Amino acid sequence: MAAVSITVTGDLLTDYHLVRDTTLPKGYGAPVEKTLQYQQAGGAWFLHDVVKLALKHLLEADACTVLGPKRDGLKGDAPVGNAHSVWSVFPRAKNDNRQVWRISDFLGCGASVDLATSRSVRLQGGAPESRRSAASTIVVLDDLGLGFRTHKNLWPQAILGKAAPRDIVLKTNCISSENRLLHYLLEQFADHVTLVVSANDLRARGAAISKGLSWDRTIEETAQEFERGLSTCDLARARRVIVHFEGGAGAASFTRMRLKIGPVPKDSALADDDAPVHDAMQFERLLYLPDEVEGVWAAEHPGKVFGMASIMTASIVRHIVEPSTYPLFVALGRGLAAARYNGERAGGDVSHSPPGIDLAGIGCRLNWPAAPVPDDASLTRDQWEAVAAQEAAWPKVDPCADYYTAFPHEVLTDPDWSRQPATESDLLSDAVGRGYEYYAAAAMDVVIRGPAAGLLRSVPKARYGNYMTVDREEIERINALRSLIESYRKSPDDKRPLSIAVFGPPGSGKSFAIKQLAIAMFGNGQQTLEFNLSQFADDGIAQLHEAFHLVRDASIQGAIPLVFWDEFDTDNLKWLKQFLAPMQDAEFRAGSGSHPFGKAIFVFAGGTKSTFEDFDRSNHRDAEVREHFGGKKGPDFVSRLRGFVNIKGPNPCLPLDQVNASAAGAADRPDPEHVIRRAVILRSLLERSYGHLLDAETRIANVSARIVRAFLRVERFLHGARSMEKADRRGDQVTGV
Repeated sequence: MAAVSITVTGDLLTDYHLVRDTTLPKGYGAPVEKTLQYQQAGGAWFLHDVVKLALKHLLEADACTVLGPKRDGLKGDAPVGNAHSVWSVFPRAKNDNRQVWRISDFLGCGASVDLATSRSVRLQGGAPESRRSAASTIVVLDDLGLGFRTHKNLWPQAILGKAAPRDIVLKTNCISSENRLLHYLLEQFADHVTLVVSANDLRARGAAISKGLSWDRTIEETAQEFERGLSTCDLARARRVIVHFEGGAGAASFTRMRLKIGPVPKDSALADDDAPVHDAMQFERLLYLPDEVEGVWAAEHPGKVFGMASIMTASIVRHIVEPSTYPLFVALGRGLAAARYNGERAGGDVSHSPPGIDLAGIGCRLNWPAAPVPDDASLTRDQWEAVAAQEAAWPKVDPCADYYTAFPHEVLTDPDWSRQPATESDLLSDAVGRGYEYYAAAAMDVVIRGPAAGLLRSVPKARYGNYMTVDREEIERINALRSLIESYRKSPDDKRPLSIAVFGPPGSGKSFAIKQLAIAMFGNGQQTLEFNLSQFADDGIAQLHEAFHLVRDASIQGAIPLVFWDEFDTDNLKWLKQFLAPMQDAEFRAGSGSHPFGKAIFVFAGGTKSTFEDFDRSNHRDAEVREHFGGKKGPDFVSRLRGFVNIKGPNPCLPLDQVNASAAGAADRPDPEHVIRRAVILRSLLERSYGHLLDAETRIANVSARIVRAFLRVERFLHGARSMEKADRRGDQVTGV
């Protein structure tokens, strides 16, 4: 391989880390024996270090040169900014007793000199002769928004001439019309530019990309941003764009392709039918963790850590240098794994002071499976023990193995599949196939082997405690509730109860789903109150007020109780008006007094309607139905709800007559996903109640395929999951229609 010259430059920072140690003295008279402040090279300096880590074996083989900005002996007018942050002790993760250093407060950063009169810092690194003779093959730029982007006098000569480097990689956190560097590169060298941006930065400038709902929606909305959104005006002009998502949960790649729009007429000047007539940014792939969505990891790991974008950029540079041995999937997967490792370890264990980034751990994940064992036999015992400890921490499998890929359907030969655009994603069908029989086969596999080991291992899931679903609508709704609850618990100024509604057929497990979500978020100590309004007396107002007092007692003690109002829509909706004041004003009136609530989560579980759409009659086409719903204060109640979820359960989400009418054509059965939902419930029943039927090592279920098939293919369970559990306990028949 020909020698590659890589130049890394951009915004330069000195990071000043202030350490908030719990053992520090309280007064002036006590001596301080620990370091309270330390500094670290940040910005393009840090990116230069990580790029060298990613290319370690090539540097050792003298196959490449990595140049970076000079660090020592800089004059006072050097364009170096200052950043300040406070490091504190945090648990490594929620419910984890180990403690690590993470950033608790970022105090800001800024340029320390007049950048307009500064000169770019001289590059150094590599052999002197290579710096004199070799032009930069790859230029890597770190744009932190500290002035490098706007001051051309700081840019490297490699991008100022007419001859473009082979590749330019720009890591940027600001995408706007004021980004002079970005627009210069897209104007002069668009065919050579790879951009690395975060999804949060796209959102900050107005991209309609939801956060943490489902990977299907992420694909659709991100693809739409590059096909029809604001990014078509600038980012879509680059050769490739890498979008990484918070917490290392996933990353998407888009590449610019030359496409022909429709057939070319024979009498056209474009006689060649293959002649390209249009450039467009196309979805290339998405790497994702199937059991997680964006935002979950950050919620479970308090504190902040920087460096993800730099690690992802370094991994992409490695791919550009060695595309055959380091393909894009590997680059994205190992970059995400290394970034996540950096986030988990953060500044290191609290027993080590001051905090420090584990560059060796990051490097081993970028370079896996290279072993860290040195050849030097003269190492001391302590050095060999350090090597042994490093080997113990070395990943045993490829770090990218946890990630799965969503791909563009244009690469498929089946015309029914190849016509599906990225803006219509269906990862469940991609994994198991389309049609009822494919779903039924996958459902059998789920029951026998479990969702984690079988065909569903790559399918996105929402998993909270013992609740798990692969149904996209349920995933998005339950994740939306998770986001609502997370925002509510972090907002001390929001005093009103968080009011959400959950609907589902009888036996669908709607209350179970919300309880498992609460346990996953708050732990087993979460206080739960349940009131069934259908069991209150005819007037019931006194009983309701008594329930309100119990909620108030729990909430004013500082906890956030989870309050279930079961069958709130019974008795001709008479209870709705009683909740309007508590939902809106966080108080209720009893007698002559007003009683305020503390923070609480109100969960309204429907008893007469299976979906929120059936319950909400605000826009019903029948005026009499609308009037009745309005008279019961239904629209006012709905306006106070902040979210809802429909739990579908094991039956098809269609009226029974439609299900029976379509049963003859199995391939066209409505809602084929219901057989997967049944399989998940049945497997859960086996694990909870019949563990002796599961192999201790493989977890394969030793059950009759005929019995499993009967459970999966029966047309309807009269009482939802309750019927499945009843039949499971009997073991000799299935309770169906």
